[in-house]
Amino acid sequence: MIRFNFIYRDGLTPDKFDGSTVCSTQMDVTGKRVNAWYSLATLASQIHKLQSLVKTKDTERFQFQYDDCVEAMKRMNVNSKLRKNKIGFYRKVKLFQHNETIKWRGKVEAAHVIIPLVSPHDETTNIGAAKVILSLLVMYGILETTSQSSSVDFDHELKELKLSENAKEKYVIMVGDGLTQMRAKQFSEMIDQTSISYGPRHEVTTMLQEALERIIFLPGDLHGGGIHIMQVVYNLFYGTILQKIQTVLKWKRIRGSNVTKCYQQSTSLALIVSTEVERHLLTEYIKHIHQDPHQRREVNKFKDAKAFAIRIANGYTKWMNDRRKNTTDEVFRMILNFVAVMNIYKSFRVAVRAGDAVMIECLYREMLPLFNLTGKKHYFEIVLKQMEDLYGRIPYTYLQLARINRTVPLYSGSDNQGNPMANWAMDGLIETVQKYYHKMNFHTGKSDGWFKHSAHVMLMSKASRIIVKSTAN
Repeated sequence: MIRFNFIYRDGLTPDKFDGSTVCSTQMDVTGKRVNAWYSLATLASQIHKLQSLVKTKDTERFQFQYDDCVEAMKRMNVNSKLRKNKIGFYRKVKLFQHNETIKWRGKVEAAHVIIPLVSPHDETTNIGAAKVILSLLVMYGILETTSQSSSVDFDHELKELKLSENAKEKYVIMVGDGLTQMRAKQFSEMIDQTSISYGPRHEVTTMLQEALERIIFLPGDLHGGGIHIMQVVYNLFYGTILQKIQTVLKWKRIRGSNVTKCYQQSTSLALIVSTEVERHLLTEYIKHIHQDPHQRREVNKFKDAKAFAIRIANGYTKWMNDRRKNTTDEVFRMILNFVAVMNIYKSFRVAVRAGDAVMIECLYREMLPLFNLTGKKHYFEIVLKQMEDLYGRIPYTYLQLARINRTVPLYSGSDNQGNPMANWAMDGLIETVQKYYHKMNFHTGKSDGWFKHSAHVMLMSKASRIIVKSTAN
């Protein structure tokens, strides 16, 4: 059960980020609490960013800042007030989302993964995807095979399959990239259309239709929330903003039309540009406050550094949203839109790292119009399908289980900086295993042995490391 309950107000106090006033055991079906959580988690990220967006002293400045903006920062003592906040406050804000997620999700142990055999079928084709799905349904006990063979066969005849007795008590979560999701959707639609006809295969297709209802399809968050959101950024802003900076930096590998070939470098460029733009926008907001006597007096009343940081972050977010709607400067609106989309991308990374599936769902919702605008029809349909499945088709208990298992940590404990080890998206975990598959080379020229031994890929990797270590000694 989701256990946080609060209302997001302007009068937000620093103790909200202590986590002591957030929990509740009451259920809310209106969506107000989830929207409030989205607002508070976004605000926490905005407060944490202040640490890197301001200089240590009021007299210092970043390059390209306007003189009147620097003067406003100096007169309002913004830098010195924010710097009074100790590192512990910013650390508490940074870990707020992770700590609050644990309260409704529970503490998740490091992943223990059972790797099944790799399917020899091509999932990029309709037939191949159908065979993969059926084999997984057999593997997880939703379908049963009536054949006498005890081996796992990926080519079961439809007449050899039947629904297991307890199939209606089970659900299986399947995670995949956009192409996998669309092939699975086409297979499901084909079964739905065939089941209408009372032909000789009517009973079989009806049985398959019931089996497919036990699948919860989730988009892979590395692809959907990482790569494809970044592709949206490049589709909208590459020619107008990013390409100019890329030319100055002489980064030649980036191609705005397809960031999948250079994802890390494309992401680095977008993050660098968005950070520098936000430094300028923050000083513009401070200048806006300084020019308004009423706002200037209201902000100067905050003597506590923590409350001051919350007020600045909250007002800055509202100011950007207001300017996006009301400004007549189209270039300025484009810059604000760029920052808004990049903030969604940054929030997605933080949400995956924290294991916050509720925030992930909210961010997909925010991306819906952008997926449609940039022609990503597949992901537009995938996100809508996710909403239908999670909020309308499956029981609430399984919605909670899907949220808990959407991400998983690979390691327990903390890193060198004392931060909790990151959660990973499921497709990110699959991509990590891919490199070990590539090392499995039997030098026979045949794939049968490779498929047969693919379930032992991690054993092979560990054995090879032991051999290398013993050889070195």
